[in-house]
Amino acid sequence: MNLLLIATLLIGTLVQSPDNPFPKNEVKIAKGDSRLVDKRLLGKWISDKEKTVNHCRFKEGATIEQRAKVSELFGKLKIEFRENEMITEFEGKTESEPYSVIAFDNDSVAIVANDFNGQKISHIHFEKDSYYVHIGYSIEFFKRIH
Repeated sequence: MNLLLIATLLIGTLVQSPDNPFPKNEVKIAKGDSRLVDKRLLGKWISDKEKTVNHCRFKEGATIEQRAKVSELFGKLKIEFRENEMITEFEGKTESEPYSVIAFDNDSVAIVANDFNGQKISHIHFEKDSYYVHIGYSIEFFKRIH
């Protein structure tokens, strides 16, 4: 066995949560026209400013002013996931977009949704009653509100 596979298996064993509804190492992938729903995602979420800022990584050379300006954006975005619709609210503006679950495993889900450049795959990683997504050089955390 290669070392990466052994390390991955060991880490997976160490972080396996007893309250996780999915069996260890199970992966489900959407096939054909069938739709997948990951019930862990359903509900209302809000950007967790404190946790995100504490874990934030900036490009080398970013000024204090640039860091502060970016940090002020966190904690404002609300997202509601329904079975095939994502409703976002940011600074009083609400938008609704369809999304599709393309795959999920015991600790994450991959979705396809539209952004300003067309369709994009987002990989959402779950942690108890929160999740995080990669944004640029960093990650943004969200906590469940309903």
